[in-house]
Amino acid sequence: MQTPLLHSRLRAPRFLSLFGFPFGRSLSFALIGQLLLVLFSQRVHAQSQTFNCTGSQQTYTVPTSVTSLDVTVKGAKGGTNGGNGGTVRSVLRVVPGSTLYLFVGCQNGYNGGGGASGNFNQNGGGASDIRIGGVAFNDRVVVAGGGGGAGNAENSGGGGGGLTGGDGTGRSTGMNVFTGGGKGCSQIAGGAGGTWGLVSPYTSSDGSTNGNAGSSGRGGDGVQYYYSKTSGYVNSGGGGGGYYGGGSGAAGESTNGAYSFASSAGGGGGSSWTNSTLNSDVASTQGDNSGDGSIQLVACVPPTQFAVTGGGSYCSGASGVSVGLSGSEANVTYRLLLNNAATGAAAIQGNGSAISFGNKTAVGTYTIEASKTNGLCSNTVTMLGNAVVALLPLTTVSITPASQVICETGTVSVTATASTASTQSVTYQWYKDGSSLGSSQQNRILTLAAVVPTQSGNYSVVATGTCNSATSSAFSLTVNPLTTVSITPTSQVICEAETVSVTGTASTASTQSVTYQWYKDGSSLGSSQQNRILTLGAVLPTQSGNYSLVATGLCNSATSSAFSLTVNPLPTVTLLFGGATQSLAGPNLPLITLIQPLDPQNLPVFQVLGGVSYERLQVIDRINGYEIRRNDFNVTGIFTIDRLTPYTITVTAATGCKRTVRGLIQSVGN
Repeated sequence: MQTPLLHSRLRAPRFLSLFGFPFGRSLSFALIGQLLLVLFSQRVHAQSQTFNCTGSQQTYTVPTSVTSLDVTVKGAKGGTNGGNGGTVRSVLRVVPGSTLYLFVGCQNGYNGGGGASGNFNQNGGGASDIRIGGVAFNDRVVVAGGGGGAGNAENSGGGGGGLTGGDGTGRSTGMNVFTGGGKGCSQIAGGAGGTWGLVSPYTSSDGSTNGNAGSSGRGGDGVQYYYSKTSGYVNSGGGGGGYYGGGSGAAGESTNGAYSFASSAGGGGGSSWTNSTLNSDVASTQGDNSGDGSIQLVACVPPTQFAVTGGGSYCSGASGVSVGLSGSEANVTYRLLLNNAATGAAAIQGNGSAISFGNKTAVGTYTIEASKTNGLCSNTVTMLGNAVVALLPLTTVSITPASQVICETGTVSVTATASTASTQSVTYQWYKDGSSLGSSQQNRILTLAAVVPTQSGNYSVVATGTCNSATSSAFSLTVNPLTTVSITPTSQVICEAETVSVTGTASTASTQSVTYQWYKDGSSLGSSQQNRILTLGAVLPTQSGNYSLVATGLCNSATSSAFSLTVNPLPTVTLLFGGATQSLAGPNLPLITLIQPLDPQNLPVFQVLGGVSYERLQVIDRINGYEIRRNDFNVTGIFTIDRLTPYTITVTAATGCKRTVRGLIQSVGN
């Protein structure tokens, strides 16, 4: 029967009755508590169960996830004074959830022990075996042989177990000495039955019965011999059950002439056996169990799979990241692997709580193996998941180009390149001369459109990754201003023959050179007018028009506003005298010649035409080297000739332009 404390399916009434307490009888609460605690513990772990002799088939269901069992199978001792049963211990491969059929041998011969012939308890001990897939002999996978039954007196049965069961014995001392013990069996055949034989000084026998041979799984049945002198029977020991059964002993009587004795021999022990495909670490001993058989099954329960914890990325120069396990079990050894190879880290014994292997800096995939040894059971299981450790390099940043000279209104584009792990996100912030450009410049590429000279300076970017912030070298930006040009004056009205001067002023960087070109009415004035100042001397009316200046600097050419020039012509002077008309454009008038002397009472006149006002200047006298002059001014241009002398006349046109002419008045008669 199963050990009651390990049989979790027993109900309370049955459970209590097994301990001699009928249901309903009062028990101390302390005892009940202890029993329930043990039961609960076994139900939780269910790692070990022992099955004892019940005289019937028993079953065992392999727990989920269990693929092997540490089995200890003991054959039963033979009947009275019989040989001890054997023991087999091994690791048995099983299928989770499958059923094992258990046959536990008893001293009464259950499970293959050879029967006794009389009323004596001299049967062979039953074998104990485990069967898989069925209950036939061919389904046995582990067998522990039973001991042979004893003959009378000291004639013991052979020990069961081992590759070959032990032989039963006959009588070797005293008055009745004989042979005839049953033979132990082997791995391929049952043991032979004992053969009655005499040993000196017993030289004759009045009769005997030889023992029965064992067979597959069963020992030979013991035999009887009727001893007429006492009108009674002697019975031999049955063969022990096993993979093959042992032979039973012989029985008979012997005499030496004076004495006659009847006796019987012990049976041979049964053999043990294991299926070599399903069993490993097999150890088989003969004759070491002195009671009923038993089967102990220790489930090779693999370690519980806990989740590997930790891992992740760490920055270069840091102490790494932790790797551990979410839980652990006592009596389990945990070993850390890196990329499926040993790391050299010390193994850790489980303590029922989470465990840590400390910080790890070596990059790769960490897994954890758990190893558990319990008796012959040895299980190694890989824990759930893994921890990946990655090294994050420090962020660095560079920019291109390193410098740029650009003209005002241009567009600047500077690209930052951050070097870091591909899995890292990087943020950027651009700076000018050490001051942040704010949220508008937080991209990898700095773009400045329509730049102005005040944006000249040194630009840098700060790239911030997971581990650090890095500052680039400086990008030097020079923004040259656009050239502009103005001129003064903006307009001018002058008279013919005067001089014009127009000054151009260009605005640009002080380091830039500027070239100039003057234009009139859109047409270049050529290489003669490529100075900043336009000078036109002795202008003519045909030079009237719009003048502009194009100033060309480094970045552009700028055209000034127009300078408007109006050149009024000098008046054309016409002289009327003596009925003759003369038009003069030059500075000198012809002589005015009088054909008769001046008559103070009737002074002649002449008229100058061509203007709106007229002024005559005459020298009327000279005193001590000085001239005494007289000015006459009118709007008619008519002047009286009152003396013969040189004169100048200034004619002023409506435009204000003046022409001065010189003449001489002379008289033919004087």
